[in-house]
Amino acid sequence: MSIFFVREVDASQIFSDIPSNHKAYDEINYLVKIGVVNGYKENGKRLYKPGNVVTRAQAANMVVMATGNLPITVSTSSFSDVKVGTWQSGYIEKALSLGFFPTIPNGKFRPNEPLTNEEMSYLISKAFKINIEKTSTYSSPFLDITSQSDSFKYINAVYFNGITQGNNNYFRPDKSVVRSDFALYIARAKSSTYRLDFPTAPSAKLNDVEGQVEVTVDDLNIRSTASTSTNKNIIGQVNKADKLDSFGITNGWIKVAYRGKYGYVSTKYVKHTTNSGSKESTNNSSTNVNDNKETITSNVHALVTTSSLNIRSGAGTTFKVIGKLSLNTKVVVNSITGHWVNITYNGITGYVSKSYVKILNQTDPSDILASVITSSLNIRSGAGTSYKVIGKLSLDTIVTVNSVSGEWAKITYNGVTGYVSKSYIKTLNQSNNNELKSRIIILDPGHGGSDPGAINGKVYEKNITLNIATLVKQKLEVAGAKVYMTRTGDTYPSLEERVNFAESNNGEVFISIHVNSASSSSAKGTETYYYVRTSEDDKEDINLASAINDEIVANLGMRDRGIENYPYYVIKNTTMPSVLVELGFITNSEDRSKMTTNNYVNLFATSIYNGIEEYYRNNK
Repeated sequence: MSIFFVREVDASQIFSDIPSNHKAYDEINYLVKIGVVNGYKENGKRLYKPGNVVTRAQAANMVVMATGNLPITVSTSSFSDVKVGTWQSGYIEKALSLGFFPTIPNGKFRPNEPLTNEEMSYLISKAFKINIEKTSTYSSPFLDITSQSDSFKYINAVYFNGITQGNNNYFRPDKSVVRSDFALYIARAKSSTYRLDFPTAPSAKLNDVEGQVEVTVDDLNIRSTASTSTNKNIIGQVNKADKLDSFGITNGWIKVAYRGKYGYVSTKYVKHTTNSGSKESTNNSSTNVNDNKETITSNVHALVTTSSLNIRSGAGTTFKVIGKLSLNTKVVVNSITGHWVNITYNGITGYVSKSYVKILNQTDPSDILASVITSSLNIRSGAGTSYKVIGKLSLDTIVTVNSVSGEWAKITYNGVTGYVSKSYIKTLNQSNNNELKSRIIILDPGHGGSDPGAINGKVYEKNITLNIATLVKQKLEVAGAKVYMTRTGDTYPSLEERVNFAESNNGEVFISIHVNSASSSSAKGTETYYYVRTSEDDKEDINLASAINDEIVANLGMRDRGIENYPYYVIKNTTMPSVLVELGFITNSEDRSKMTTNNYVNLFATSIYNGIEEYYRNNK
């Protein structure tokens, strides 16, 4: 098979697999005429292969050509996975030099991996100089993209500039782009002739976004007014797990953005997301302990924990914004009322959401403090779920820990003393040196049963991961941790079952253990994945990934492939800090030998143990 560049041709059928009625026929012909598209010659036929995915290298090639640039002749590659002298190298180097791709982590370009829709939005916006700021204040038209989504500005830009309208109100950022669609996107970006009709500028603007909500039921009506008195105000429907930008609560209704317009949904059928980067809490439940006013009599300060926090003239989202605070700004705390903190900073006194500040000092510096890590935590009268709920705590509330017994912590907050599940608080400072005692840790040996994972001869990934996970468990239990494994034998729990197992056992951290493979036997080393949705997310996942990865690299002399943000199912869907460790490559003889030799196997287990211990030591 050979790749060729088609130059000047007429408008007849160029490729045998692109008939005149194909959706991208005109656009592909246009790109052929200007010498952009890649074609294939097989068995005497010219093929475009419209259903094939576009690789990152192919995307670099096509966009460099479409923007009138030439590849760079290089003597040294910037990437360990791109060889000098291949057709890919010059185009990739040129695309990077022009800023068409974001900074590439870990020295790998991943040239043969499919280009995703999210990556496409960045690439097209940058290459064709689309003004991303012009549409950055518009609410997203897609149900799976909100203002807190990765690449929100770029996705808005390609939509509002007529490049793509997604599919049935969804953008599907992780979906691979196929060759026919990529031809459409390039043609539309390069020539206004092919652009879609410009969508009407939306009425829903992001300036007043208060946060994000997630739908908890299917077929939830979006209404133009906050009322169920008529069905004439229904403007659409959303389903379970859809996320919407929210603009505050009014009498049991949340104002949201839907397809670029304002709408309303009942508070009964949505929940506030805890990782959306929302700048203010809209939970006004009168049953919360936090609704009592707490006057601060001593010199107490707080630290801002988000990148842009509104200061309001009163304790609520309906009050006027009188200022903004940036990440890590230190403010004076005057009083706390419900979810709102009265603060003073640079002569300005006002109110900020309690969820986005961290109290720095307490009356008694010897107190053991903990932070609530869930959006609504029950306080019970005793250590068990059978005891009466006597109050609730919201996300990031700081409490005093009096004692810990099993899975329950006795705490005091605002004069109320009761019990909370230990899994939903994070200790901020400990008075003892045993970092792992009573911690609840979930280990997930990858694959198993009918799914062997990566294979090399008689060496199976599923056996390596179970062997090492079992040793890690033993080491953690000696240190006093409570350890659960998603499998303890040659069985295969589904990905969903693994996540549910971690959640039902109230895990504090989740470590999924895997083995890598590659088509080339030279690929080697350790890499660890974490997942956070936005820069506002909790960085504990990153800290956990770094600690484990660094220990393995240092103790076993593995090549360091670094850590990377990637939405693997088990780490994307667990609510606790979660990582996925790729120990080494089963296809590399050196890595494989280490993963199957007892001395090194023990070192892998020790390194994971050390990484977990370091994580807890540094995240008190």
